[in-house]
Amino acid sequence: MSRKTIAFNVSNTVANTSANTASTASSQQLVFVAREECWITVTEAGGKQLLRRSLQVGETVGLSGTLPLSVVVGRASAVDVQVNGKPYDLKPVTRGGGVARFEVKS
Repeated sequence: MSRKTIAFNVSNTVANTSANTASTASSQQLVFVAREECWITVTEAGGKQLLRRSLQVGETVGLSGTLPLSVVVGRASAVDVQVNGKPYDLKPVTRGGGVARFEVKS
């Protein structure tokens, strides 16, 4: 199984097919690693959507934007999240149907 890493920045998409998740995590405000298929929407301040799509098994997506970032994760149990380089537990922000909602404010 191959691992795919994609990084996003405010100026739009920068694709990186390296498996180097550590460098992606250190340079991005948010990093998502899909353990199973899931979907993610991230919107920055001002309402610009930075990400809205499904992630496949093994896929890593990192992004940064203008705070606050509003995040919605479908199938939250299927994804690992890092916020500012630290693991973020989705369980407390996950509601019925397995959808997690949270904001990154700093």
